[in-house]
Amino acid sequence: MGGSMNIYEDDKYPWLTWEKYFIEEAIKKNKIVIGICLGSQVIADILGSKVYKG
Repeated sequence: MGGSMNIYEDDKYPWLTWEKYFIEEAIKKNKIVIGICLGSQVIADILGSKVYKG
C-alpha cells in the first residue's frame, strides 16, 4: 500500500479514466463499493472530496 501514483495522473496511467468511470457508475446505481489505498482515493474524489498527499 502507498504507491507513487495518484488519481490525477490519467495521462500517465490511461486505465485510470476507465476505472473512475466504472466506480462512478457503480455508485450511481447504488452498488456497494469498497476502496483500499488508490481505490479509496478514487471514491473520495468521485464523491467530491479533495484528495491530497498525506
